[in-house]
Amino acid sequence: GSLSLPSRLRLFNSNHNINGSIHGAQDLSLVKAQLIFGKAASVSSTQDGKLNLDKLEVMADGELFLTGDVSYLLTATKLEVGPGGRVVCKETKFSVSTLMVDEGGHLTADGQGNSDSVSGLTGGSHAGHGGRGTGQGVYTPVHGSLLEPKSLGSGPGTVGGGAIWIQATALVVDGTLSAN
Repeated sequence: GSLSLPSRLRLFNSNHNINGSIHGAQDLSLVKAQLIFGKAASVSSTQDGKLNLDKLEVMADGELFLTGDVSYLLTATKLEVGPGGRVVCKETKFSVSTLMVDEGGHLTADGQGNSDSVSGLTGGSHAGHGGRGTGQGVYTPVHGSLLEPKSLGSGPGTVGGGAIWIQATALVVDGTLSAN
């Protein structure tokens, strides 16, 4: 489905799941609100996972989830993750003029990668085969590139980190930026 919204939208003390197209919203602010974009979600675009905004603020107890099974592209003039704000991604490219993660803010892909279903093995992605586990000489397969990692992380018996790409004119990180 498709939803037309005003150009300036403030979400406060609410939860929303988006699995279709949003049009009109260019200035979006989340405060004590949760916004989950599913794999078929888009903002000002007809392409799944493409989110075009002028300004996006995720502030006090606001949460934005870009964790569906799609590669997201978030394009904005300004993205700010304020104190107490949290943006959780699985596989997301941010193309922004200004990206700010304030002290107490979190932009994270922690635990959003692939899981390694083979237990007892030690992992190695991007750099090598890792160590030997209890898998009788079987090594966890190497994947990705050491110099230009692009694939989702994985770990032995655990979920690895997701992938975050940032293309920004100005980047200020006083909070947390992680993909473990």
